[in-house]
Amino acid sequence: SKQVLKGIISFASLIGNWLKEADEKGLLKKNLDYKEISNFIVISLNGASALYAAVRKESIWKETIDQLKFYINQLKKE
Repeated sequence: SKQVLKGIISFASLIGNWLKEADEKGLLKKNLDYKEISNFIVISLNGASALYAAVRKESIWKETIDQLKFYINQLKKE
């Protein structure tokens, strides 16, 4: 529905704002596309939630969060 899509877009926008704030503090690598990154994070979480709802396997959440942490750490300056 439109409200679900609006919520997803708002959540992605919030993540994008956090990324921009982190960049302004000098924490991130240069030339990152905040919109693509935030969309990827939201899509990953959405996919994991759908899969979890279908099979109720805790490892889905753990693996998703672990991989998102790894991905986000790759965005940081070294």
